[in-house]
Amino acid sequence: MLIAASTVLAATAPFAPLPVAAYPLQRLPGAAKSPSPTPDTVPANMLPLGTSLAFILDDTISSANSKAGQTVRAHLEHAMIVNGTTVAPAGTPVEIKITDASPASNPDIYGFVDIYIHPMKLPDGRSIPLHPPAAHLNINTSSGHDSTVDVEDTIGDLWAPTLLLHVFRKGRNFTLEPGARIRALTDATIVVSPDGTVAINTPAPLVLDADTPVSSFKAVPMATGQPSYSPALTPPPLTPNTPHP
Repeated sequence: MLIAASTVLAATAPFAPLPVAAYPLQRLPGAAKSPSPTPDTVPANMLPLGTSLAFILDDTISSANSKAGQTVRAHLEHAMIVNGTTVAPAGTPVEIKITDASPASNPDIYGFVDIYIHPMKLPDGRSIPLHPPAAHLNINTSSGHDSTVDVEDTIGDLWAPTLLLHVFRKGRNFTLEPGARIRALTDATIVVSPDGTVAINTPAPLVLDADTPVSSFKAVPMATGQPSYSPALTPPPLTPNTPHP
């Protein structure tokens, strides 16, 4: 009875609300503010490494006709002006070398062309090294296209099972005709001083962990070296007629 009565009283007794401390949604005095992102600014007298330049093709690049070793001509579309100084005028020529090329073939293999861009020569005789954003030029295909090729070939086999006929589609070629725009990235930083002097700064070479460091001074040897020659020891001349005591 006592247990039942205590259970009933506990169930019907009103619960007193517990005090809850609320904190105001405001910044406490002395709290550090969150840093705001600041965009990177490039000085007006500098053209940073990896700047994209537009070139116009003077010759044709084609996966069907281009051959390895062929040279394709192009020219700078817009003048390169840094800090009011024209580093390279519009129309500056540049050469593009075809390093490898292959036409389209079966089954559904697209043609491609690999290119290398020679450094762009400036009017003062110096040159700016360049590289293409993508050295392998081909036709981009979607994942859906790649998946449907096998399905279509399988359907062709099912429709003619007795002929053992494989339906292979030939890939496509691409052609970049004269007047097409092609991009190149600079492999150097160009800095122009107030007097118009142009400096071309190439990045330092990469140093791998396996490379042996080169010392700028000559280390002192731990021991002296041996002489390069040894003096010959000659015995005194003997006189056979000298009497002995």
